[in-house]
Amino acid sequence: MASPSFRRQVGVPLGAVAEAQRRAMELLQVQLYERTRATPGYISKIEQGHSNPSLEMMLKLAGAVGLELWAMLHQILRLTRLNNDVWSDGDETRP
Repeated sequence: MASPSFRRQVGVPLGAVAEAQRRAMELLQVQLYERTRATPGYISKIEQGHSNPSLEMMLKLAGAVGLELWAMLHQILRLTRLNNDVWSDGDETRP
């Protein structure tokens, strides 16, 4: 199981990617609700990195902002690799 530190550090880029793409499409959080059925409050928590959505919700979010899930995950991976201290426990063997 991923450590809380790892979940926070990946959750923030997930939210950042989702929010950036939503804004690029000029969508409001309420419009994402209409597309995903996730409440605007839950979408806000995801965008702020305070909630980790399920795989099903990630699929819905990616589709709602016009991305394939793999493209969203690729952007998240790029953002986490840019942060030198992603693996706060010092384990350099993780992908």
